[in-house]
Amino acid sequence: MSIFSVPQSKLTAYDAGQGIDLMKKLLWAEAWRVGIPRQDVSISEAITVADGGIDASVNTTTTHGSILIAGHTHYQIKTGESFKPWQKAQIRTELFGEEQPKLQFLGLQTRRGLEQGFAYSLVTTGHDLTTEQRDQAKDWLAEYFSLCGFPAVSIHVLGAGELAGMLELHPSLCLEINGLSHIRFQTVGSWRANSDMTPSLSLGLEQKQFIEQLRATLEDSSIQHIRIVGEPGIGKTRLVLEAVAGNESVSASTMYFRQASDFQDQFLNDLMREGQPRSLILVIDECEDRERSEIWSALKDRPGVKLVTIDHGPGTTGGVGMQTLQAPLLEREQVESILRTYLPGNQLLSNWALWCEGSARVAHALGENLRDHPEDILRSPGTVQIWDRFISGYGSDVDGGRAKTVLMHIALFEMFGYRKPVQEEADFVSSLVQKTDPTITRSKFDQIVHYYLQRRILQGDRTLRIVPKALRIYLWREWWQNFGASADVLEMLNTMPKSLHRWFMHSFVYAQDVKHALSVVQTLLDPGNGLFADKAVMASEVGAGFISVLAQSAPAETLTLLRSILKWTDDDLTAIRRERHSLARALSFIAVWQPYFRASARILARLSFGESSTYSNNCRGTLKDLFMPFGAPTQTPFEERVPLALEMLADQKDFVREIGLDTASACLKVRGRSRIIDVEFQGARPEIVFWQPKLWTELTEPWSKVIDGLLKSRLSVDVLWKNKVDKILIERTGDLLKTNVLHELCIQTLTDLATERKNFDQIYQLLTNIGRYPPKELAGDVLEKIAQLKTHMDGADFHSRVLRHVLSAIWDDDIEEVEDGGTERRAQRIRSLAEDAVADLRLLRVALPELFANSVVRQGSQFGEYLAAAFGDDRFDQEMLSYATKHSEECQHPFLWGYLRGVFGIDPARWEALALAFLANPALWIILAVVDSGASPAVFERLLEIHENSSSDTSWMCLLGRDPIPALLGQDGIRRAIQAVLDKNAIGYRTAMQMAEWTLCKTDDPLDLPVAIAVLAAGADHDADVMSDHYWGLVAKRLLKLAPEYKIELFRLLVQGTKSFGAISSGGKISRIAFDICKEHPVETWPIVAQALLSDKSYVFRIWLGDDGIRGDPVPPAITAFKPADIFAWIDEDRVERAHKMTDVLPKTLEMANGGELTRDFLDRYFDIEGVGESVMFRFGSGSFSGPRSLHLAQRRSNAQRWMAQVGISIVGEWLDEYVQKLSKDIENEKIMEERSLR
Repeated sequence: MSIFSVPQSKLTAYDAGQGIDLMKKLLWAEAWRVGIPRQDVSISEAITVADGGIDASVNTTTTHGSILIAGHTHYQIKTGESFKPWQKAQIRTELFGEEQPKLQFLGLQTRRGLEQGFAYSLVTTGHDLTTEQRDQAKDWLAEYFSLCGFPAVSIHVLGAGELAGMLELHPSLCLEINGLSHIRFQTVGSWRANSDMTPSLSLGLEQKQFIEQLRATLEDSSIQHIRIVGEPGIGKTRLVLEAVAGNESVSASTMYFRQASDFQDQFLNDLMREGQPRSLILVIDECEDRERSEIWSALKDRPGVKLVTIDHGPGTTGGVGMQTLQAPLLEREQVESILRTYLPGNQLLSNWALWCEGSARVAHALGENLRDHPEDILRSPGTVQIWDRFISGYGSDVDGGRAKTVLMHIALFEMFGYRKPVQEEADFVSSLVQKTDPTITRSKFDQIVHYYLQRRILQGDRTLRIVPKALRIYLWREWWQNFGASADVLEMLNTMPKSLHRWFMHSFVYAQDVKHALSVVQTLLDPGNGLFADKAVMASEVGAGFISVLAQSAPAETLTLLRSILKWTDDDLTAIRRERHSLARALSFIAVWQPYFRASARILARLSFGESSTYSNNCRGTLKDLFMPFGAPTQTPFEERVPLALEMLADQKDFVREIGLDTASACLKVRGRSRIIDVEFQGARPEIVFWQPKLWTELTEPWSKVIDGLLKSRLSVDVLWKNKVDKILIERTGDLLKTNVLHELCIQTLTDLATERKNFDQIYQLLTNIGRYPPKELAGDVLEKIAQLKTHMDGADFHSRVLRHVLSAIWDDDIEEVEDGGTERRAQRIRSLAEDAVADLRLLRVALPELFANSVVRQGSQFGEYLAAAFGDDRFDQEMLSYATKHSEECQHPFLWGYLRGVFGIDPARWEALALAFLANPALWIILAVVDSGASPAVFERLLEIHENSSSDTSWMCLLGRDPIPALLGQDGIRRAIQAVLDKNAIGYRTAMQMAEWTLCKTDDPLDLPVAIAVLAAGADHDADVMSDHYWGLVAKRLLKLAPEYKIELFRLLVQGTKSFGAISSGGKISRIAFDICKEHPVETWPIVAQALLSDKSYVFRIWLGDDGIRGDPVPPAITAFKPADIFAWIDEDRVERAHKMTDVLPKTLEMANGGELTRDFLDRYFDIEGVGESVMFRFGSGSFSGPRSLHLAQRRSNAQRWMAQVGISIVGEWLDEYVQKLSKDIENEKIMEERSLR
């Protein structure tokens, strides 16, 4: 008997549950075979629940040579030999129970079906009915149905024989009934129970779409063979299982084979026997090309059989009746979701997700090991040999194990070049393999590489890498365990191509628990005889990078090596640049471990000397992070870190003391800062857990020590040092005040520091901020003490009030100003102080040093103005003048500015005399106070004199353009001022532009043409910064609006005056307005441009003519403003030289609408000149782009190919052909470089 036949004895022995399950699966399978929609099949699952006489119902429109009957049929299923349907009493009991054979006692569902005209089918598994028995049963059923009023029911009776015959159409069910579903093939039920199919499933949108697509394709009668392709380990098999298991009619007809040989060896012939049509969905895993072709050839066009094969791709095959579906990789979020099922909590999963590279198989294995075996995260689970599955599928070792040998050698490198032009790397890897196994020749090596490329274990084009990353690491460790004892790494490094060095060295990060690899690492790190014994190697970019790798696998040995940095001279340290970051990174990996923290931090401090990097992850920033109480990347408790910070703070060397101040400040941070996740993942170790405080008491004592150390340190050096320490103390104690500890210490510290004037603003603002926005943690008594300190700082005497309201810039005062009456309240306080000063000149004279030294503009000038008003006369003028004369170097301008402004409002003549007296000493602070307080002809002349005689910055002249000064000076005065500034220097240009914009563009007065022309023409000779260019544009627009007849003249002046690279060629307002003028007047402006192109500044104008903007903000090149005939006529006067010049300015397109017509015509005319074609290609290649350069070049090639189709066979077409060839070579080279830049 065939394995696809079912003995009737198995069916007759079924109980009720088994019988219902059998019929359910058979009906689903038959529905699939004949194409009945799932919604037309209903089968009861509750065999112990009263069902009204019906166990299943099926609706179909035609007969099918099946147990399925045309129309709507109800099925009643009976099991066991005790039920004999040919006996009338048995039929009566089945229909009516113990009641009379009347309609009201007929089962509810049976009665409803008969009322609707449904057919009735009685199925018994206990007997193989004879024809006589079947007919007798039908007669009894017909009799009873007639008694109930249904004389014409379509009645069918099926026995075990009919069921057995029908089951032969469904091999999957036959195998299950015969107990063979676990022998090299499986039904869906046993397939689902496989250990690698039971872990939790994380479906993303793409996976859900794939499942739906597969289900739809299974329903498609035109598709017989569905090929599933995708990278190894991504869950292709699981996705197929989910697709078929979710459809009962599909799952009932499905058989799963884990590899093609299991199917071919035993079942293919049985399935192909003549006269045996089958209804079957075959799912064959690990079905490679040759086997897939053989199976598909045997099964193609065979009725009732669908084939689903699973392999790694590529998905290039196809044909009639076949469809290939690409299984999607898991997204990182899905991989992390799988890992999270094993690692609940807050563990970081991003690193392990990278190891998985979209592989669900690896994610489950890593997750299980991280939970159960963190010491060996790459071990294969007991139920699934996942690494062998990658390497060999479900079969035996490929090529007698030689394929794994090749993979292990490849795994020594993160990637390696395989095809030209990087083939020498593969040559080296092959030579290593051959040393291990001489039978693996280069051709065998290539054969194995090709095999794994087909399986997608190796990926890449010219440069290959093993996927997923976890597999490569596993194979790397295997190499060292098998072959590492005799490895000579130095000899390998000396003989391998240098391009392989970094890919070879980086893998030693996984050596920490691999005996032979770790031994090599220790040898390399030997300070006396190792690879880094020469300091030059250690301080090289490659050497330092390798050290940062080795630090993760051998921290103690690496630290011993790095101790030599403590002996390096200052010059040695200053000389290193990029290497410093790698060494700092190595130390950050080592400082994670508590026994090595102190030495690592000391070396980091020394390594900080001479550092020029300002990034937060530089040496100094890395060191500061190690001392933070929260989130520091180390396992060292806080109380063990603080003493080192205090030692450095007390050091006699200035630089070390500065480092100590940094680390002490970090110690007092109450919040951690964000950083890149890095040092917590080292090699194959599980995530390293850093120290975190569990109780406040773990912090309060160290914090108290740090504050005490800072308070002592502030008095130990000089004023500058004291100021630095005070600033940090105020910031950090302010932060601590917002916690719920050390309040008394913090308030006392602030009270002591508040006695010094320089600390007033910072402390007062801090207290104000806490009072306005009190933290929830602060108790009421603490808030009261803070308020008392603030009130004390407000003060009541004259000096305290001046300090608070005149000499201090508290930003919270700005908030007060916007409140009702806030501005007036502040003014009144300052006015009252001025009146008190006038009333008691002793107070004023005592305050003068601080008032003159005050840099707070608004309050300082306001007090000065109110003071002048309170005096009302000149009685204090001479004292002001005298103090300013004697103490000029200590003064700032706000107080005097306000005083002079007040005097000008009272008596302009007095102001003039006083201003001239002050200007006898033309210090900058005095000039600023005078120039913005008023104006008069005499003072103006004095300012011009100072400007002309000054060798320093005179940008203060721009203040003469601010209202109301222009009105006081008149047009002639402003013109003289602007001209004086223009005549001065390059800095004066911006000042002049600002003055011109203020005076020419912000009034409705008639335009001063001479001034406007002068400043605009001056723009041609200066590198315009953003604001100067902005002012120039405003003035130019006003000129061209009010006097358009000056356009050509303005353009001529711009061209003739151009001496600077950054003016007309800057891409700013000058460039754009020049273009607009040319576009409007091309005939008139081209001769001016043509002449300029022959000057010694030709390159400046070519930059302007060819500028097409920046990526995201393109503009038409200025050359497009002119008529091509004029351009070509000029070129033809000196054809060779001028054609080459003009290649710099051509539009970088051949699109007719975007200036491309000019470029086409140019190529048509001048392509014959040697070098012109190459120059135009170079022009087309200039500009910026984002993303991979190969994609950028591919887009340019696509454009060129489109233009080729437009121009056909022509001179331009010839140039395009060369251009496309060049782009193709460039694209190939870029792809190689991009592929090799991946890690």
